[in-house]
Amino acid sequence: INLRTAYYHNGYLTSSTEEMALHYLKTWFFIDLVAVTSEWWHVALSTASDDFVSFVKTLRFARYMRSLRLLRVSRLQRAIHALKD
Repeated sequence: INLRTAYYHNGYLTSSTEEMALHYLKTWFFIDLVAVTSEWWHVALSTASDDFVSFVKTLRFARYMRSLRLLRVSRLQRAIHALKD
């Protein structure tokens, strides 16, 4: 979704596919990559080990990463409200 999301730059809405992709790569791509990769890695390890405690820790970590994404959405909402005012 973020890859195809227009953004404001110097007060102008940027909706060029190439510019949106570059903006995403420079801003949120690494965070998203770390979140997804680490979640998959932890799930794979916990599934292979059959250790319930490890699985619970993995779920906690996944929830933490999702919380970071929710914080990002709230930050975006604040920016939108600031632009409206």
